[in-house]
Amino acid sequence: MNILHLTKVPIGGAFVAANRISESLNQIGHESKVEVLQDYSFSGINISQIQGKIDFLNESFSAATMTTSILRAYSSSKYAVIDFNHVDVVNLHWVPGLLHQNFIDELRKVKRVVWTMHDMSTFTGICHHASECRNFEVSCNPCPQFLFPKVPIASGVLEQKMHYLRQLSGCSFVAPSEWLRGKALSSRLLRDQEVSTIPNPTSDELVHRVPNEMLKKRIGLSGDKLIVGILGSNYGVQKGGREALKALISFCRQTEIEVQVVIFGERYPDLLDLPFVTTREFPTIDFEGLLQICDLYVHMSEFENLPNIIIEAQSLGVPVVALDRGGISETILVGETGYVLKDGSEFHHGMNWFLAASKEPNFKNRIRSFAKTRFEPVKIANEYLEVYSR
Repeated sequence: MNILHLTKVPIGGAFVAANRISESLNQIGHESKVEVLQDYSFSGINISQIQGKIDFLNESFSAATMTTSILRAYSSSKYAVIDFNHVDVVNLHWVPGLLHQNFIDELRKVKRVVWTMHDMSTFTGICHHASECRNFEVSCNPCPQFLFPKVPIASGVLEQKMHYLRQLSGCSFVAPSEWLRGKALSSRLLRDQEVSTIPNPTSDELVHRVPNEMLKKRIGLSGDKLIVGILGSNYGVQKGGREALKALISFCRQTEIEVQVVIFGERYPDLLDLPFVTTREFPTIDFEGLLQICDLYVHMSEFENLPNIIIEAQSLGVPVVALDRGGISETILVGETGYVLKDGSEFHHGMNWFLAASKEPNFKNRIRSFAKTRFEPVKIANEYLEVYSR
């Protein structure tokens, strides 16, 4: 089978997941590759970047709690460079800009189209996560994430998505979590569609990676003090890195336990109480290498589907303490490989669980074993093949 995976940008969780799925399909004898949709430029101006900046302005001035794609919902990509000849399956991933008749016409030439949803943007008007809003179940009007909620922009985009979806008869959808599948099936757009649940895979390289204990000393961290990983400020407030930092500082003050922090991304200007390093300081060290030296990863995001970083942490034997949002609880063997919090007030319970569990024999190996089984690449590739073959 010849499979083509399409995604918008060569970064982010969707791109990582698409590549891991593709590699696994190749491993079991199929021809699979990932293509990134090229941005459209006019007179040297990148149209996608202009669209993105306008969308970001909406997020800054509206009540938006997550990313929105208003202008980016409309095509700004060059589809003509993609060769659909001899392709059996097109697997869409994160592809804002699908609203383009030429692209739909190209997809209709392919035997099978499968759409892997990495957030809610597939079936909402403009938002990637709807938070408490359920208007996507009816019309996306009004839209609390648009600067002018009663202006029917989001509902107009949703209507166009429905128009184009009707042309893609036989398109199937994949949700990486049961949580996202439930949201999709409650939506106006997908309630009558086929939606399967297949988690994002790990990679064999991660589960077999050998720890590099010398790396701690190399980057200036002590090997006899706890190392905790959190997301950096560049991921945005909604990803919870700042809340994780505050919770850690509070816990250290109450318990006098010494903690060092690895920040994945940019530092927080007010990080004063704890020793830290950032991935920005060590660009030649791969992300997973720094994640592996952590004793614990803390994820306090308020909006999630199935974050790759939690899969990656456990694949490396690193336990996770995380807020129970979206599909988070589906990624963790609760009480064994991680601790799930109802809200931030339970953070000290999660830390106490970690401190006790980390003393158990084979703790890290147990975590790796769970991740290897739960997110095994070949198993997940075969699950995709079942969807492709329907």
